[in-house]
Amino acid sequence: MNHLAGEASAYLLQHANQPVDWYPYGEAALARAREAHQPIFLSIGYAACHWCHVMAEECFEDPEIAALLNASFLNIKIDRELRPDLDHIYQTAHRWLTGRPGGWPLSVFVEPDQLTPFFAGTYFPREPRYGLPGFGEIILTLSRYYREQTGDWKRLTEKIRAAFTSLAANPSPSAGSRPAGADLAAIAETELEGESDRRFGGFGDAPKFPHPASLAFLLERIAVSSPDPEVPRRIRPLLDQALTAMTRGGLQDQVGGGFFRYCVDAGWEIPHFEKMLDDNALLLALYADASVLTGQSAYARTAASLVDWLAREMRAPEGGFYSSLDADSPGGEGHYYLWDRSEVQALLTPAEWAVAKPAWGLDRSPNFENRWHLSRRPSPERDDRSAGTGDLLLENARLQLLRARSRRVAPARDDKIRASSNGLAVWALARAGRVLDRPDWVEMALQCNDFLATALVQDNRLMTSWRQGKTGGPAFLPDHAYVLQGLVELLGTRWETREYEWALILADQLLERFEDRSGGGFWFTAHDQPTPLVRLKTWSDESAPAANAVAFQALLTLSRLSGRSRYQEAALRGLAAGLPHACAAPGSHLGLILSLCQADSPPPFLLLQCAPEDRSVWLALIHKRYSKNLPVFAPGPDGPIGNEWAFPAYKPGEARLYLCEGTACKAVFSRPDELGGEPVNTDGGAS
Repeated sequence: MNHLAGEASAYLLQHANQPVDWYPYGEAALARAREAHQPIFLSIGYAACHWCHVMAEECFEDPEIAALLNASFLNIKIDRELRPDLDHIYQTAHRWLTGRPGGWPLSVFVEPDQLTPFFAGTYFPREPRYGLPGFGEIILTLSRYYREQTGDWKRLTEKIRAAFTSLAANPSPSAGSRPAGADLAAIAETELEGESDRRFGGFGDAPKFPHPASLAFLLERIAVSSPDPEVPRRIRPLLDQALTAMTRGGLQDQVGGGFFRYCVDAGWEIPHFEKMLDDNALLLALYADASVLTGQSAYARTAASLVDWLAREMRAPEGGFYSSLDADSPGGEGHYYLWDRSEVQALLTPAEWAVAKPAWGLDRSPNFENRWHLSRRPSPERDDRSAGTGDLLLENARLQLLRARSRRVAPARDDKIRASSNGLAVWALARAGRVLDRPDWVEMALQCNDFLATALVQDNRLMTSWRQGKTGGPAFLPDHAYVLQGLVELLGTRWETREYEWALILADQLLERFEDRSGGGFWFTAHDQPTPLVRLKTWSDESAPAANAVAFQALLTLSRLSGRSRYQEAALRGLAAGLPHACAAPGSHLGLILSLCQADSPPPFLLLQCAPEDRSVWLALIHKRYSKNLPVFAPGPDGPIGNEWAFPAYKPGEARLYLCEGTACKAVFSRPDELGGEPVNTDGGAS
């Protein structure tokens, strides 16, 4: 047994009984390596990662490979979901060393004194395969290289450190820069149009990721009035094609709901079978917004199916949400989700089978290892009566398959509850619950947020995660940004004064612990969090919008509510620092561009001040007259007053509804019965 047995990470515990002498990342292991002048092997992954499991089985569980590693390196296992700072640093180094994007497992060999990498890769097989050298050969070669070619690797690591120093200085990009006055949103839109796959939908070729942030950006371009009337005409077909293809194809679990991480083919048929909470939170908000904007009820059904999956398979009894479901299960990758045709037919009535067979592609050849991964096939034209009957039969068939599948051995679940992904879940559930009129979803968001505010806070400080009563270390920028974003969305959906007070605390901590007051923006790590090599800021979007951009958006809204100008000032300083990056590559900085748009043209919202017993009447009428995309902040008599609030205090018996547009708010109604009449069109946007 190695040194991982007492860890709180499910990923680290997967490796606790391997013959590799693993250490968790920490000062004890690093000091041991420095004292022995021993190079370090860092292996970074996460619990649901399929290729992490493959490399573990082929290499780390092999006694011969383990003996080679133990003889030459001090070996450290890192859960990238608990140490995203380390993952970001070493993924960047991998890109510099190899000229290729990284991934997981990330395999990095570093010198012990400053933890600078001299070799990096991702998955390696035990024996040469896939054009890759065998891992045993790599270990022996790197061991000799470190011992015998000291000058070479020292020169290499010096170059890597110099590159990180330059990156940390945050220079303004020059190549490809555009004037600060350029319409960055229009440029980014054009870039996304050029990257769109007009055959299958979405962006790019295989592997095909859903890119929810990119689709949400295009949705925003339609939602907000544009001087170019051609924008909706160009974008709407791209959105509908992508959203429909992702829903009907193999990316969505047609039986149990929820979306897999990505598809291995361009046509959205066969996924990589892991399911991640953060991906699904982003997609929930996307489909809810798309349903309201387009009027497509199918998008609302997709959102509802996704929430059903979250509640059934991902929700902890305490109210938070687990991190992920594994791609693998007994029988191999994706085995839990695959079907034999005869098995499906035996579960269904003849009428159900007649509908399900063509709808799910069971009348075609197997599409994954001689079995079927289900996807929806376009239906022939039917009249309304036959369509309704067919939909009901297909839904009955789905429920039969779901019950049968629940008797299988399910994929492993990473049961840690992360602040960052749960912040996204709170945001998505609150938003989707408001726009689709699902108060039960809003209640789930409130319960999740309450759990975060208690279990994941120690000494008034947010922690990264919670698992079985144990918390992770102090939180990073994405944790603070996404949780704050969730709080702001909650406040505009169902006001709770305690949530407002916690939002102010988190915003203050962002400024106190993460802000670069001289350079602008927020560091990935807090001022008191030690980070190897370099302390970085991140500006570009990845699978989720950049944490800096999300923080700016939340701070701008919170500044308007609270009257605390320092929130707006911090956001504007950060936007000034991030602007050159957005100008250099608009399509990679969509979150920053939306933040800039919000700063230039603050989105509207409603402020309701009324007696608690009248709130439900007011809100029902508000939702009939105004777009559900429009947040309604309704603090009530117990809400903030004075210097902690930017609006007049509530006076008993004097209800007011304010419409806030730009930087001004005006009282528009003082009695619920005044809210009758035609709906009001406000450009609230979709984000």
